[in-house]
Amino acid sequence: DEKTMDNMIFLLDELARVDPLRRSEPVLAIGGGVLTDTAGFACALWRRGIPWCRLPTTLLGMVDASVGIKVAVNYKRKNGVGHFFSPLHTFIDATFLPTLDFADVKSGCGEIMKAA
Repeated sequence: DEKTMDNMIFLLDELARVDPLRRSEPVLAIGGGVLTDTAGFACALWRRGIPWCRLPTTLLGMVDASVGIKVAVNYKRKNGVGHFFSPLHTFIDATFLPTLDFADVKSGCGEIMKAA
């Protein structure tokens, strides 16, 4: 798990370097739930919130993204610092699923059961 303040600050530094136009250039976060959570939180913080979209690539990330708008990083505890920050869009692409190993599929199935 790399939902750390250091990684979130790295993403903030990248946002500062790229300096997206505040409302017309959304950030696209492509990856598992850890990346989409961290990137979403960085977008919530940068310039008091910039638009973002997410494309989760793991089953767990897809399930979590389909029902939640929480973005956070671990600080002093799991998800110790976070926000409720909706993406403009959540894209679900099932073609990523065959690339997952069994442990990732099992974890995603657990998330489905939790959400049910």
